[in-house]
Parts: sequence; C-alpha cells; structure tokens
Amino acid sequence: MKRRTQEGLPLHSLETLSAEMGARARHRCRLPSEPDAPCLQRLTQPTRLQQRALELVRMFPGKKT
Repeated sequence: MKRRTQEGLPLHSLETLSAEMGARARHRCRLPSEPDAPCLQRLTQPTRLQQRALELVRMFPGKKT
C-alpha cells in the first residue's frame, strides 16, 4: 500500500513530484479560419495533487533581492 497524506494524496519524492508538476501544459491555440489572428494560450487544469503543491509553494515568500 502506498503512503498517503492526511488529505488522501499520495506521498512523493522531489523527483516524482517534479515529474507530476511537469505534466501540466500550456497550449497555444489559433483558429484555422483566422491564421493571422494572435494565438490564445490555455493552461491545463491542475490535478488535485498539483493544486495542493501549488498552494503549498505559494505559502513561502520568494527570495527578495
């Protein structure tokens, strides 16, 4: 049985969490009927695990220079 967090999410190593986070994608879309129109960018919806990881990362302020 795999270990889980109190929230029921699977535990990850830094390596496997990085791989999971890398599964998100940014898609560039353009309407075929308007090839000269600007591209639209769409970010895939995060999984429950990705969303929780992003929430935790946002809790820590970035290094200020």
